[in-house]
Amino acid sequence: MQRYTSIIALLLTCFLIACEKPIDDIEQPTQPTPKDQPDPNSQSQQKIKKTSDAASDQQPIEDDSSLYTEGNPLVEIIVKDRGLILLELFEDTTPNTVKNFVYLADQGLYDGTLFHRVDNELNVVQGGSMTAEDPWPYTIHNEAVDETYDIRGKNRNKLGTISMGRDPDEEHSGGAQFFFNLKDNPGWDSEGSLYCVFGTVISGMPVIESIQPGDVIESVKCIQRKRDTEYVPTVLYPDERVARPADPVTQAKAQPNESEPNE
Repeated sequence: MQRYTSIIALLLTCFLIACEKPIDDIEQPTQPTPKDQPDPNSQSQQKIKKTSDAASDQQPIEDDSSLYTEGNPLVEIIVKDRGLILLELFEDTTPNTVKNFVYLADQGLYDGTLFHRVDNELNVVQGGSMTAEDPWPYTIHNEAVDETYDIRGKNRNKLGTISMGRDPDEEHSGGAQFFFNLKDNPGWDSEGSLYCVFGTVISGMPVIESIQPGDVIESVKCIQRKRDTEYVPTVLYPDERVARPADPVTQAKAQPNESEPNE
């Protein structure tokens, strides 16, 4: 009997040894390998990096061409004590109006001027008057009457767009003043009352909504995507009958006279 007991114990020991797994064979928790780590050169990681870099440089958006039309300029407006506004200018549908805006910005003529009008009834914020001369020394053609103007699409006077200010009684009287729409203004897209929308806000709408009369434009700069062309608008001077490229504007800056974007 004792011999059988010894045999059974020996067999049980062998069985346990056979079933035991060496410690080296025990599965350990997997550690991320280099291929499991995010690739810093991947498109998604580059976008994250650009967004982070933009935030550190106070740039409001990443360089994502899906946000605007390829080839249209981006313009940065800095309002003193308010913040930064980033615009896309619709050079594809309002080329001469955009040339005029960039032309004046490149000369630094908007720098130091005021947002002289905030109208809570019309829901507009208006600026861009920069001389004591009244009217502005030249006028530009109102491109809202042209076939290329997308009046049913992006060139509508809707919330967040930038339009040319002008004399409400003279359709082609715009020069330097502009206004932001704080709401949709479809009445300004009707025949006989057309106001030319030449861009839209990419970021900075809260800045625009915070603007008060007398706030100062520190700078207006075209920051990227400028086309390979000369940004000089075709304009009409009051003593001339034929429109031609604008002369450099050299008038001294002064507090503006208020003009209406509409009646």
